[in-house]
Amino acid sequence: MGSWKVRLACGVVAGLLVACGGGGGGDAEGGGTSNYPTLVVGGSFSLPAPDALPDRSVLAGVERGQVLGAGSQPVTAATVELLDAEDPAAPRVLASASTGADGRFALDRPAETSAWPAARTWLRARLADGTVLRAYAAGWTALTPGTEAAHQALTRSLTRGALGTRVHTRQELADAQDAASLLWHGTAVASPPAEAAAAVAMALATQASWNQMLQRLAAATPSSGVGDVAGLLPRAAVQLQSSLVEDGAAARAVTVNQSCFDLQGAIERQCTFATPEQDSISEQWAASTSAVTVRSIFFERDVVTELFDAIGPLPLLEFPARPGEQVVVDRPRLDLASAPTVGANVRITRRIYAPQAVQALGTTVQAIPVVFDFEIAILDRSTGQQVDLLARERRWIAPGRGWVRTDGQGLVRAGGTVTPAVSDQVAIAGQPDTFGAAVLPLPAPVQRQTVLVQHRHAVVGPNSVFVAAEEGGGSVQRRGLDDLALQTSAVVGSTVRRVAVSADGSRVYLGVDGGRVIEFDAVSLTPRREFSLPNDPAGRAYDRVYDLVVDRFNPARIVLVAGSSQRFGEYGAVLVFVDGVLTARNAPGQNVDDFGWGRYAIGALAWSETADEYLATARLVPESSYRFRVQGDQTTELAALPLVTYGAWKGSGGRLIAADGAVYDAQTFQLVRQLALAPFALRRCEPLGGTQALCNLSTGGVDVSDHLVRFDAITGAYLGAYRADTNPADSCIGNPTRSAVDGSRQLVSVVAASGLSCSLQLWQLDGGS
Repeated sequence: MGSWKVRLACGVVAGLLVACGGGGGGDAEGGGTSNYPTLVVGGSFSLPAPDALPDRSVLAGVERGQVLGAGSQPVTAATVELLDAEDPAAPRVLASASTGADGRFALDRPAETSAWPAARTWLRARLADGTVLRAYAAGWTALTPGTEAAHQALTRSLTRGALGTRVHTRQELADAQDAASLLWHGTAVASPPAEAAAAVAMALATQASWNQMLQRLAAATPSSGVGDVAGLLPRAAVQLQSSLVEDGAAARAVTVNQSCFDLQGAIERQCTFATPEQDSISEQWAASTSAVTVRSIFFERDVVTELFDAIGPLPLLEFPARPGEQVVVDRPRLDLASAPTVGANVRITRRIYAPQAVQALGTTVQAIPVVFDFEIAILDRSTGQQVDLLARERRWIAPGRGWVRTDGQGLVRAGGTVTPAVSDQVAIAGQPDTFGAAVLPLPAPVQRQTVLVQHRHAVVGPNSVFVAAEEGGGSVQRRGLDDLALQTSAVVGSTVRRVAVSADGSRVYLGVDGGRVIEFDAVSLTPRREFSLPNDPAGRAYDRVYDLVVDRFNPARIVLVAGSSQRFGEYGAVLVFVDGVLTARNAPGQNVDDFGWGRYAIGALAWSETADEYLATARLVPESSYRFRVQGDQTTELAALPLVTYGAWKGSGGRLIAADGAVYDAQTFQLVRQLALAPFALRRCEPLGGTQALCNLSTGGVDVSDHLVRFDAITGAYLGAYRADTNPADSCIGNPTRSAVDGSRQLVSVVAASGLSCSLQLWQLDGGS
């Protein structure tokens, strides 16, 4: 309770001859019945007219709203479209309009849309710089970078099945996107809209309250839980440095200790704001799924204490924070149990405004203004004494900062005398991380097809999957790219460690133990030719093929890593064959070990997007990655990325993706960006296809094996999360490897060193959209 309220309360009590060190008197003003007072307002006993509330009423058959851009400013001359998103990938325009000088718009909504699921009707604003802001149509909608981030997340979750099969109401979707928009008001509001939307999307991915809300949306029946979706209440203790001004006096410092805790079952959070310097400022807040309520703390029992106890907690702010006016208390005939001779007339009106800039301790922040108007009359029936109170309290609540400012003004009338009081208190909360630790993002289920097959390697071809299987003592299988069904196979009779397919899908090469390479026709799986590896410089046989790739520009040329089963470590010489003929074997440099390749310890290969160039990485940790050019019998080192903790050698779209999410330029090996989902670490990042990457998450140094996140490797944008068990219950325990199929699918191969059955899986990562 603000100090102005305490001083006025003392005036009320004094007027009733109860406390505050003084007497009062005078006739009852306003009359009323013999038991309850009537409050008369006018003349010097009145407050200024409140600020006008924005008109956000919902009209039948009309979609209205406002477009807000950088700095929370209205966007003029933006084109706003009403969309039919039955096909989310290609929404159909139903109507369009332009925003006016205040950023507002209005569109007629076709009658047939009223029967559609809420998620089918979108709004899309096109800004002058090409930025697109979207939202679900909600009758009255503010389109902001926050709603764009929420729309991306919700549409992604709905499309991929993360939110279940329940049909969500328009209000549920509106509440969610309003919560994200509120987060934008408190964080990236000053950034350009596209940049701000990306920042909010990243923040939402790991925000506890947002993910809790998604879990409620995913539930068949939305469950209860603390609804701090906008990060308005802290989870950790924080100390605020505040300043306090009373009746225009000089500001003085006030320390506010703020702490919160969740009740059992997390259905309510209680918070305490206490000041050692002034008890009267202390109060309690409580948050639930639907509202934040506030209750003042009184340390002495008196009539005012009893009055507020009878009124009960005031609903400070409801979720979401919708602008509007509501009479939250209307008790014209209120009795106080502890004071049987006292009757009261109480009316309290709450107004919530749209977020706006407010000054607090020299800083400008975006915050929600919440205004309470108190109209209270108290009558002591035994004496006929009446005291009246008019007061206005304004609070500003900022996302990620909490309570940042409050001010108040009031008038107390007793015995014909009107006494004013004012106060102003500002405070900025501590670090935003006090508002909740980051959590793993809500994942969508991976649509997966699985076959159990003993194998050592599997690769994706243009139309099929080719598997180096253990069947028959060693074989190659061709399986369907859509269902992994076995189409044909060929028995080799020896262990096949590596399989590679040409980019045109015409040839398949097998690296077979004993130092052999067999070339097959990819369609019929009939042999075309077989050739053997040479001996090493000391005359010893290369009897293992540790990796094998086909020149993407020439299906007759292959590059392989030749090694020896007599030596520890799966690395060796890099050899180039064309039509079965060895054409290049010497590494750049003079080291004679493995024809000079001993200085590199190459163990893995990938063909680059440039003709005559391939990529390679070492089998040592920390790893080094290289780009080589091979022309005729000469090999040249073009670029090196030495001693990287997790090597970068797989990629597409002109980028290489390291296992820890580092993204490099494929030509220069220069670091372009680091993919990140703070505070979690990325592990085992692999290209997904196109410019995307799929990574495992790690928290506290422990890999979260079933939790994966998807990024755009070019922009760094977060594109969603997934959960997949890489090991079906009856499969082996092994290390899964992933290979890109296209922009939405991956082939997952789980291989074990033992003879246990292992799985080959095809992951569909976007629900088929």
